[in-house]
Amino acid sequence: MVERMDSDHDEIESKFVKKLYPDHYFYFKENNLFKVQKGFNKNGYLVDINKIIDVSKLDFKDGAFNKKINGFDCSLALYEDKEITKIWFTTNINKPFGPLTYVGLPGLVVKVETPNGIIINLEKITFKKQKDITIPDDLEKITEEKFNEIVKQALGRYNNN
Repeated sequence: MVERMDSDHDEIESKFVKKLYPDHYFYFKENNLFKVQKGFNKNGYLVDINKIIDVSKLDFKDGAFNKKINGFDCSLALYEDKEITKIWFTTNINKPFGPLTYVGLPGLVVKVETPNGIIINLEKITFKKQKDITIPDDLEKITEEKFNEIVKQALGRYNNN
């Protein structure tokens, strides 16, 4: 399958996404995230992850919580999962990417402040020309839930031997 990366800001996945998420594919037109998972069948699976963090746990703050970070106009979202993580994102780059699991927001994550004091900052971003990417045709496309069930069954067979 070949898809044209539909991006207002050219080929953002080239340097940023491919290094952070090897074997992951981002479908810009629908803001979906897929990963290639091998080892459970002959060809592997194309697992539809869609959103990494539970977006329902995000508390988007109003304009009083906006600020400029590294030249980007940013908004604050609080993510609560036992403790509160501050996630600053910019809708100037309307792509759902960020470091680690902090993806799925309505813009590029520029800064993350974790409860244990770890701060992740976007230092630099370089835009290049758009290009085609090829997703392997021989992968069975499944949901993350279905993949987790396959793993559970495989581990069950392994534990019974």
